[in-house]
Amino acid sequence: MGLPDLLWTGWIMGWWTTPPRVFGPPGTTEMLARLEQAFGYDIAVRNSMDRLPQPWQSPTVSEFEGGMQVEADDFRAVPFRVDHSPVDQAFGLRVETEKGSVAFSGDTSAIEALAEAANGVDLLVHEVYNSKWARDRLASLREHFGEASLQFRASQGIFRYHTGSEELGPIARLSDSPRLILNHVLGPPDASAIAQDIARDYDGTITVGEDLQSFTV
Repeated sequence: MGLPDLLWTGWIMGWWTTPPRVFGPPGTTEMLARLEQAFGYDIAVRNSMDRLPQPWQSPTVSEFEGGMQVEADDFRAVPFRVDHSPVDQAFGLRVETEKGSVAFSGDTSAIEALAEAANGVDLLVHEVYNSKWARDRLASLREHFGEASLQFRASQGIFRYHTGSEELGPIARLSDSPRLILNHVLGPPDASAIAQDIARDYDGTITVGEDLQSFTV
């Protein structure tokens, strides 16, 4: 959702002379081509007027399916597959530098393969939802609408392809990361119960993430 804003704002505001390289799963090239088509009128008008010194350039796109590494002067990025079924092209990301390493789960259910891919990172950023809240919500929907209802099946699907707080502790422990940052948090505003669930199996530092937070590794 943020890709059009990044690319078009960066172009319009002159943040670069060459657009940033885009990495993504299979389908990224086609998605970007269709975005350019959707913004075609805007591109044509700007190219003919205020963007004359720097006309629109299509970013270079590199698609990955796992096993790929992106090497740069000061970092290495390694995408790895996660399980966000029925989405079949879901990836987490491990980033390593000389000073430290970070792994991002992306959207995923709880899988040990993620812990293996993120093993030993200084900081693990992982999505989560409140397990008890999810059970209570499903029970309420079942009671009011039935298991065949759209409301029940939609919520059940969401909980199947995300990670519950009672499931995340073992994954975080297996990752052997000393610090866990929780993001994409689903549930009541008070997330203390989520941290308590995780702490049963994981003895590292747990932080419930908030917008615009920053961390040093």
